[in-house]
Amino acid sequence: MIRRGYGRPEFGEIQTDAVAGSRSRWLARAGKGLRRGWADALASGLATPSEIVLACRRELETIPLDTRGPSSARPLRRTALVLLVVALVAGVIAVLASLHVIHVGEPFGEVLAIVAVAAVVVALALLLVALRTRRTLARRRREAVVRSGRMALERVVRGGLLAPTERILGQRDEVRRLAGLAQDAPRGAPLTAARGLPTVAVEAESSTP
Repeated sequence: MIRRGYGRPEFGEIQTDAVAGSRSRWLARAGKGLRRGWADALASGLATPSEIVLACRRELETIPLDTRGPSSARPLRRTALVLLVVALVAGVIAVLASLHVIHVGEPFGEVLAIVAVAAVVVALALLLVALRTRRTLARRRREAVVRSGRMALERVVRGGLLAPTERILGQRDEVRRLAGLAQDAPRGAPLTAARGLPTVAVEAESSTP
């Protein structure tokens, strides 16, 4: 939810319980079929609910909000105001002329009445255009803020859940691959793992999923 703010949008409070539930569902899906050791490594590798909430707050706080009105709104309002003043003056003169308070030429009084009505109509039309322009701009800005918010949350999910999951599962797959190679290697010849992983001997096969 986005509330009115000054320079920054205000999002609704992030519920830690909801984040914890989402994290648990992620862990259940990502860790499905893993042996106990890998499942524990995955659970400890993911960001905690409090860390996710804090990261979400930090990301959402960086989203800007342009509170300026549309550039065309002020000229439209000023023009409408001028037209309303013209309509008021023309209308007063037309009424006074019709009451014979002041003397003006017969066509001139009718022209003033027409000018007053036309000025009011145009002024109202300009105000409606200004209002519609403002609402359209507000809707577009709201949509932009929502998109930015979603992108911010996606960054948090990638950093706190997706990246650790890919790293742990990648290590599991690498150990599986090395265990398979070790199974085919001559007995007594240990197989050296790639940089960053421990040496895997033939005995690793029995403990690898």
